[in-house]
Amino acid sequence: DTFHRLALSWGVVPAMCHHQPTDVMLFAEACRAAIQTGVCHPEDMLILTAGMPVGQSKYTNTMRIFHVTEEDYNSYKNWMPVVNG
Repeated sequence: DTFHRLALSWGVVPAMCHHQPTDVMLFAEACRAAIQTGVCHPEDMLILTAGMPVGQSKYTNTMRIFHVTEEDYNSYKNWMPVVNG
């Protein structure tokens, strides 16, 4: 439901990710998804939002800004494919 609502928002490219048990793993998965879907490139800034604690929050209450380096891009680019909506 959230995926489809976000798809209607201008400038937003949602990607469905696998559930992650920790916030660190969740944000790593989100970075990987952004890189693999082609919307993120080296030197881009990602703004990632989530509800914390993972799996328990109904609301977005966390935002992280992530600078994608060339090294990040190359390491995430070849991971397993992202599941899209």
